[in-house]
Amino acid sequence: MDLIKDVANELDIDVLCHKILVNVCLLTSADRGSLFLAKGIPPNRYLQAKLFDVTRDTELYDALRTARTQEIRIPFGVGVAGLAAQTKHPINIRNAYADPRQVNKRSQKLILNNTFC
Repeated sequence: MDLIKDVANELDIDVLCHKILVNVCLLTSADRGSLFLAKGIPPNRYLQAKLFDVTRDTELYDALRTARTQEIRIPFGVGVAGLAAQTKHPINIRNAYADPRQVNKRSQKLILNNTFC
């Protein structure tokens, strides 16, 4: 109910996306989350990070700055997030490093145990 109250009157899309992402992290007990928007037209669809690597304590402006300076794009069908976007089906992975669909798992600075897209 607090989530509904928190977002119901918000008109700024950046603030709204941040509030929703932080609340989803809280509800799912996730360490962090990212929000990607689908862009482009077929066959060149891709995901672009709106907010990336947001924790419960990440301030809105820090999250926006990170997403804008790192410009993260994932083609549909590539990696776990790209596959979830392409198939329009959620993917829940219990051991992200053991999954062959994980992209750039060796170069990530984060330790991923579970991934949900």
